[in-house]
Amino acid sequence: MFLNSLKMKLPPALCLLLVVVIGCREDNALQGFDLLTAPNGQRAVDTTTVRVLVEATFQDTLTATGSSIFLDLGQIDNVQSRALLRFKAVPDSIDISKVTLILDTNTIIAQGQTKSRFLASVHRVTSDWEESTVTSEDFGDAFELAALGEAEIVSTGAVVTGFDTLSTESIRFEFNQDGVDLVSDWADTTLPDNFGILIDFDDAEFVKEFIAGNSAFNQPRLEIVGLKSNGEQDTVLTVVDEDAFLAREMSELPGGPLYIDNVFSWQTVLQFDLSEIPRESTINEAILEIDVDKSVTQVKNSGFSIRIDLLSAPYVPPTSFKIDSTFFPFAALVVPTTGTMTTVLTSLVQFWVTGDIENNGIILRAVNPGSDVTRVALHSGQSNPGRGPRLKLKFSSSSID
Repeated sequence: MFLNSLKMKLPPALCLLLVVVIGCREDNALQGFDLLTAPNGQRAVDTTTVRVLVEATFQDTLTATGSSIFLDLGQIDNVQSRALLRFKAVPDSIDISKVTLILDTNTIIAQGQTKSRFLASVHRVTSDWEESTVTSEDFGDAFELAALGEAEIVSTGAVVTGFDTLSTESIRFEFNQDGVDLVSDWADTTLPDNFGILIDFDDAEFVKEFIAGNSAFNQPRLEIVGLKSNGEQDTVLTVVDEDAFLAREMSELPGGPLYIDNVFSWQTVLQFDLSEIPRESTINEAILEIDVDKSVTQVKNSGFSIRIDLLSAPYVPPTSFKIDSTFFPFAALVVPTTGTMTTVLTSLVQFWVTGDIENNGIILRAVNPGSDVTRVALHSGQSNPGRGPRLKLKFSSSSID
């Protein structure tokens, strides 16, 4: 659920980029203004491009990821992610001799093509955590350094093999004796609390995305082998009870672009000056266009979904804004091949021009906060005016006598 007002202390660097662009208030207020005239001399359709007046990109609190259907593991650009898992339904009816953690792959997140690989390791967690609230900030490094099991992670994901058929790669972490003993302890409720396990990694150049416990299929699971009381061998599969991924920024993002992301709460505010558009105009078409900065964008093949909400009051830096919940949000999708993000805002611009709705601007945010470590970077009007936010308008005005 999105908050209407966000007030918090942010990191000093790059938590706010606030730019006021005066281009629309200069002498030639609407560059590219094109009057299309009907044969009788009356004005038919006007077209213009309105450049952004105010743009701001800012960062809010780290988003918890326990409700995601994915577990992200690895590193891409400045973002690292580790995974937390807890299994509670460990059987006490067998003498456990072998344990294997099985994770099924969803996809990879990488900048461009990669054929790299990395080593992932399982570790015992030493403090409690809540699936609904845990983040890298409050968890810290609460795990033991000794590895309980390891597996090699390669840069492949689920592959379509036929109509509606996926070939899902499974990663298997075979536990050593310390890992087997730990899982055996979880079956004994008289022993200390079960804090679960953490999956760490070494020197990754991509993020491997696994299917999480919130998914309806292929959840993380323990394959437990042991002897029953009658001496027969038994194998039990135990599905994860709680899981989350722990994302953290290892360095600051470059200044200049406008950011929207799923975990670190990057959001972008835009406002356009429409004062030169006659109030009686009929807006035939209004399209928001912003070019994607692919050098710092990281999205999956399925794309990054953005919601565009109307602001009911002026944005107050650094993070205070109020959403107009009575106005249904617009949407945009950015996929790896997207060069320019476009969204039709015709109805909203019509309300702004007529004054039926106060023009306080819009805010661009993630549709699925906490879902994964992807982000979109958009060119700003300050760093690249020709590629920054712009409204392309077609409108009809009153006849000219």
